[in-house]
Amino acid sequence: MSVEIREFASVDELIKFIDAQIDALRKQLGELLRAIEETRIKAEQERKLKSLLAKLTGGAVPESPVIELKAVKLYINPSAESEISLLEQAAEAINNKMMALQAVRRDLETLGTAEISTSLRVIVIDGVPRAVVIKV
Repeated sequence: MSVEIREFASVDELIKFIDAQIDALRKQLGELLRAIEETRIKAEQERKLKSLLAKLTGGAVPESPVIELKAVKLYINPSAESEISLLEQAAEAINNKMMALQAVRRDLETLGTAEISTSLRVIVIDGVPRAVVIKV
């Protein structure tokens, strides 16, 4: 979890910051979706190969090991299906963060119309503004 305190001169400046965050996440999500599609193609080829090997050997082909540490899992030569699952989890996390940013932006748009001329202190947790301090 990352936490930062940022200062903005106005609500408009904060909204521009949020828009930039959303744009960067959209780009990242697009790249991730392309990687998922490429991995899906690999997964199909891998399924065909495993099926062929199972027929040739008369048994199932063993899965790649997953080592669970305290805070992270290590995937050793993961199957394409495992990789797709991991990439989809990442895409879902990015999408959730984008939706949170868009919700904050909508909330702040009404504050921006008030034309308050004071600086803002914003508490940003994991890249999403969670609190805005306005001192008049």
